[in-house]
Amino acid sequence: MSARSLQARDEYRWISRIYDPLTGPFLDPIRRYMAEMVGKAGYGRVLDLCCGTGRQCILLHSLGIRAVGVDLSRGMLSVAKRKSPSSVSYLRQDVANLGFRDHSFQAIVICLALHEKPPGKREAILEQAVRVLAPGGRLFLLDFAPPAGPAGRALRLAIAGVERLAGRGHYANYRSYIRAGGLPGITAGFPLKREKGGIFFWGGNMELAVFSPQK
Repeated sequence: MSARSLQARDEYRWISRIYDPLTGPFLDPIRRYMAEMVGKAGYGRVLDLCCGTGRQCILLHSLGIRAVGVDLSRGMLSVAKRKSPSSVSYLRQDVANLGFRDHSFQAIVICLALHEKPPGKREAILEQAVRVLAPGGRLFLLDFAPPAGPAGRALRLAIAGVERLAGRGHYANYRSYIRAGGLPGITAGFPLKREKGGIFFWGGNMELAVFSPQK
């Protein structure tokens, strides 16, 4: 992890204090569904990459799972630490260059983070996830999907509008991610087997998929 990357401007600082009130009503039911999937799979130690304000870690902890959250934003991590039980661990690291040993975690979750990252960065994050995931473990990915059907496409316009408000760079990354085909497109070529997919939310605009590492 380079010193330069850790000293980079915190682009999420301004929104960290209002992120949960703005997004919680819409995202918490999906996060809870995801946490329950991890819990039912029996994984006891889970890494949350790009953990943000810690909402996913808090839900995992509520199910008796030892959660470790990683993010680069000081603002987001400050909120996460303030709102979480002390037994939830948070670390400030570049998720594209993790400081964990190979095969360190039974399961990894990445929730609505890959679409924000530019090409190259999101692939680096997935490479790190594959590296630190233990054999027999699972990678749980939740992110936007290119919807099918008129209702889904109509909602997609609203989502695109919100993504545009997040800034020019953010919106460009979102569009690049959608053009790449969403989760199926960006995970292609990685040593990952799709164990479960096709779990959609928001009229098909968001997909939850589960992958296992392959030798």
